[in-house]
Amino acid sequence: FNVSEGLEVDIEGYNGYGVCTLENEYEWVDDVMDWYGDSITDKQRRNAESELKDTVTYEISPTTNLSNGDTVTITVNIGSAAEEFAFNLKSEEITITVEGLKEVEEFDPFEKVFITFEGVAPNGRATVKTEGNDSSITYELDKNSSLSNGDVVTLMAIPSGDMNTYAEHYGKVFSTTEKKFTVEGLSAYVT
Repeated sequence: FNVSEGLEVDIEGYNGYGVCTLENEYEWVDDVMDWYGDSITDKQRRNAESELKDTVTYEISPTTNLSNGDTVTITVNIGSAAEEFAFNLKSEEITITVEGLKEVEEFDPFEKVFITFEGVAPNGRATVKTEGNDSSITYELDKNSSLSNGDVVTLMAIPSGDMNTYAEHYGKVFSTTEKKFTVEGLSAYVT
């Protein structure tokens, strides 16, 4: 029985953020069960199906961050337990070239984000303010307190989920994920 037969490789998403998944991996199990025919009970059939699925595993490399032109390899691993079966399992390595992924649009996630600095140095504070209600992006500062004029703080934009999920859901990705700001405008104690 060829355990690679009937295997469907599905590559979806956007160029640079494509994701590869498999479907119908164990379609061949039905052929094996048909081969047994009525010689086994329903319980034996369920146990045999489970054992077959445990014995044969599929490995995709790579699975994410795929671009048009990339090569994806599907390797089938047949465990040593297969040697005890009354039939043989065979497999073929499958290699596919990625194509047809849509181009993704880039945008600046910091376009409508502002940082205000308040307080007195060296105890200044930074606050992030955004225009609009885009809950799909979270903003985090690497340092938001104990600030003085001239300090540099880094603001990070974090998509909900990860960038692959964000690209898949919104059809766009961040042009950059962090931006640096120099602290200014804080009053200071005379030293």
